[in-house]
Amino acid sequence: PAETEVASQQASPIGGLVLPSVESVGPLHRWLSANGRAVALESEFVLEGRRWPPGTRFVAADSGSADRLAASGLASFAVPVHTGLTEEGNDLGTPRSVSLRPVRIGVFRGSGIWPSSYGAAWYFLEQMAEIPFDALDLAGVAGLDLSRWDVLVVPDGAPGRVMDERATQAIRTWLEAGGTLVVSAGSARWASGEFVDIEARSADTDSLSQEERRQRALLTRSEKRRERWDRAVSGVILPVQTDPSHPLGWGAGLGNLARREFVLHIADLSFEPSDGFETITSFEQDLQAVSGVMSDAKLEELSSSSWLATATAGDGRVVLFADDPLFRLMWPSQFILFANALLIGPVMR
Repeated sequence: PAETEVASQQASPIGGLVLPSVESVGPLHRWLSANGRAVALESEFVLEGRRWPPGTRFVAADSGSADRLAASGLASFAVPVHTGLTEEGNDLGTPRSVSLRPVRIGVFRGSGIWPSSYGAAWYFLEQMAEIPFDALDLAGVAGLDLSRWDVLVVPDGAPGRVMDERATQAIRTWLEAGGTLVVSAGSARWASGEFVDIEARSADTDSLSQEERRQRALLTRSEKRRERWDRAVSGVILPVQTDPSHPLGWGAGLGNLARREFVLHIADLSFEPSDGFETITSFEQDLQAVSGVMSDAKLEELSSSSWLATATAGDGRVVLFADDPLFRLMWPSQFILFANALLIGPVMR
């Protein structure tokens, strides 16, 4: 009987491994909210004959964990493992991991935020991921106790039009105290100069000579119309490269070619790469449209620029998307990047 008991204990899983996927985000958050333990492993590894990508979550088993896994919905994603010793890569107990915790999320709406962008964030969090959040009025920022939230999401919009210096300073103070600000498209353009030093990529018109400026001013109406078309971004699918080793890129592109993904580019915004911030996703060097129409001049302008970037501000972090990753909820490959910004952004090193 003693030998049977030992064998049974040896056969019991020590926990489960969960792929970094958008489908598991909600169950993982519910597991963490129920005091479950989980870490995200930073490097690829092989365990019990299976290869796991960077960002794989290890969910530790403990007393009552089976019931809590089932209640959270995470049980269907967790693959049981019986040892922490890997065949390749770091063992499950490695310090090269990120401890996860539940996060408190606020999403801004109202004047200065495009309703469709807020609506996409609302639907993704409430209906798809089932992650609780608070809807916050952008015009009332200065009167809020922002310390109640770990993450603040500013969907696409023009927040600079409605926020005065008092409101902006409230967010800056919250950021520097350790908050995570997630901004998209027009709101990212505003935040890139307001809270961090990230330069938006643009056509080099400032370097034109006086004579070149004079000649541009004398263009005919049809020539100006043609020039506007050359500058236009009306919605085009473009290839990008994502760093799979970066915590905000974990789970992106799984099942596709390594690093290569595609984004729906609408916002006419990208960022100039710099050592002062981290680029997670960037447009390819010799950029060509996969679908849609964009001028060669605009493609050249976007080439090798940053699409998803992050920078620190005091003890906090700003995560900037050049486009709305949830735009009309029509581009699912970007959902995991948004989810990572919310759940990994506040705890990454």
